[in-house]
Order: sequence, then C-alpha cells, then structure tokens
Amino acid sequence: MFSMSSGSMSMINGLKKAFTVICLFTSPLMVQAQSQIPEAVTAFNEAIAHFNAKAYENAIVSYSKAIALDPSYTKAYYNRGNTRLNLEDYKGALTDYVKVVSLDPKFAKAWQYKGFAEMKTGETKAALKSFNTALSQDRSLDAAFLNRGVIQQKLENYELAIDDYNEVIKLKPTQYNAMYNRGLCYYKLGQYQEAITSFTEAINYQPTKSELYENRGKSYLKIEKYAEAVADFSAAIKNNSNQAEYYYYRGYSKMQIEDLSGANTDFALALQIQPEHEASLTNKAMVSLQLKKFDEAIVDYSNLIKKNAKNPDYFLNRGLAYLQSENYENAEEDFKTATQLKPEFAEAYFNLANVLTKLEKITDACDAMKQASKLGYEPANAHINALCTQK
Repeated sequence: MFSMSSGSMSMINGLKKAFTVICLFTSPLMVQAQSQIPEAVTAFNEAIAHFNAKAYENAIVSYSKAIALDPSYTKAYYNRGNTRLNLEDYKGALTDYVKVVSLDPKFAKAWQYKGFAEMKTGETKAALKSFNTALSQDRSLDAAFLNRGVIQQKLENYELAIDDYNEVIKLKPTQYNAMYNRGLCYYKLGQYQEAITSFTEAINYQPTKSELYENRGKSYLKIEKYAEAVADFSAAIKNNSNQAEYYYYRGYSKMQIEDLSGANTDFALALQIQPEHEASLTNKAMVSLQLKKFDEAIVDYSNLIKKNAKNPDYFLNRGLAYLQSENYENAEEDFKTATQLKPEFAEAYFNLANVLTKLEKITDACDAMKQASKLGYEPANAHINALCTQK
C-alpha cells in the first residue's frame, strides 16, 4: 500500500507574448516635385534613383540637399523619413515626420509613419495619438489600424485592440497578423472559443507558422479539448521541432487523455532540448511513478530536489519510488525528510509507517500511523489496530 502526493502535476499558464508589428512599406512617393526651385527638384529626383537602387545613404544625402535648397519641401522630408526607416534610424525618421506634419497637417500617411517611428522609439502615447490622427483622416490605412491594435494590446486594452484588428481584416482579409493578435486578445479575455476561431483563420493563410498551432493548442487546453490540443502541438512540432514548450504542452495534453507513456516520452524530449525545464521534469517524474518506472522516477525526483530541496512532495514521491523498488532505507529517509519539511504532512507519515513496517520497526511504524490518523488521513485508521498490536 502506498499513497502518491497529489501536488506533483504542473502546468505553465498563459500564452506566449507575441505582438506582431507590421513592417510598413517605405517606398518614396513618385510624384511631380512640388518645389519651385529647379536645383531642389534635381536633388529630389536623384534621391529617388538612389532609393530605388537601395543606396539609402546616398538617397539621404540627396534628400538633405533638396531640403537645404528648399526648407519647405514636404515630400523631401517625407521620403527622407521613409529612407531612414529602411536604415532603422527611427529617431531620424521621427524628426522628418514631425516636420512633414507641421508643414502639412492633413498628410495622413505621414501621421501613420510618425506613429510607427514613435512605436520603435518607445513613445507609446505619442504613437497612439499619431495613429488616431492618421485614421481620422484616412480609414483605409490598414497598417495604422494594425499598429494601433498592437499598442492597445500591449496596454491590455484587449477589446479596443480587437476592434482595430477587425478593421484590418475588413480592409485586408488575408492579414494573418491581425487574426493572430486578435486570437491572443480573445485568450486574454477568457474567450477561448473565439480565440480558437481567430487562430484557425490565421492558420488558413499561414499553415506553417508553429506559433499559431501552439496558441490554438493552449486555447483547446482551456476548454479541455485535449485530443485537439495534442494535434495542434504535434503540428507545431512538425514546423519547429526545437521548442521544449511544444513537447511539454503535448505531454501535458496526453496526460489528460491518460496516454501516460506518450506523455513521458514528450516530457523527456522537452528535457533533451531544455534540461532546466522544471515543469517537464516535474510532470515526467510523476508520470514515471504512475507507469511504475521507479528507477526513472528516482532520477527525476533527485534532479528536482537538486533544484528545490525544500519541497516535501518531491521527497514523498521519491520515497514512494524507493519503497516500490524495495530500497527501504532510502525510502525511510525521504519520508522522514518530508515530515520535517511539512510537519502536518499526513501522507508522508502514512508511508513512513509502511516502510518502517517493512524494516520491522514496529513501534516507530505504529507511532507514524497514529500521527497520520491524528492529522486526518483516513486510510491510516484501518491499519492502526493491526499494526500497533504487533508491538
């Protein structure tokens, strides 16, 4: 007779924090030059040629020349800002867009790009205002809706983010980024079926993106559709086999449908990739014990004890593995340690009584069984009389 602690099962909660920010297209405007200064127009056209040749530094030099010749040259500032975005010079780009909107406050795309540059420089509130202004002027700017949605999502304004992502999808029905992020928002709101629907829509357009299957699988876990979760984590693994989390979650899902052997294999695979993945190790140890793989369980719980020598459950369960392996001395030591760490641990006293009986330490076994009973462990009551009369 033995009793396994119920405190072993572990699960990592929550979705991966994956906020997708669209890469804005930064092609310069191919328009007739607005400047009345011929030399500025020449420099502007030279800049466009450099940009098209991806000679971005040269393009900036030419745009700067055009601006020096005509300080009110709106398109030159705008295109120079776009060019700086290509070089990831977000502060420089922001300076240009600020100038553009001061010269032309109705330039919606400039407000959109200004918001993007502000996002990249960490100016979240300013970015939100810029996207609001852009969309007040032109509601066809799907990138502005998407990036404003990202900001609202990061601010945990999930309903507002969902509204923006819905607008993106209306404008651009194949925009899987919006579907994916919308799914994350629904998950955060506890609307798991809606999350599943949104992730499924995204998968239809991007069937090889492992994170889509991962997060849909986590949503299935929330509504206890474990077989579907197994299928999704398997798909995630097919597309990316180097993520310990995917094996862990598939193993956890298999536990729920009582595929303990499959779960044990998955937890082991997770640990091969990430040996410090404590949730996988915790659950593997428990499953090994349930599968009566006692030698594995002893190794697993020993590794857990190395990480946390203050957890009484670890000692109890390793003790159980020792007990079933007939290594009674080590079992006794572990059960005693469990009771020292948790004096009210009735299960540990019960199993200590079991192993002391095996070691023929009947008086000590009787005392331990009485303590288990005193602490309210009902199975102990049936053994006290028979055990204690042997003294």
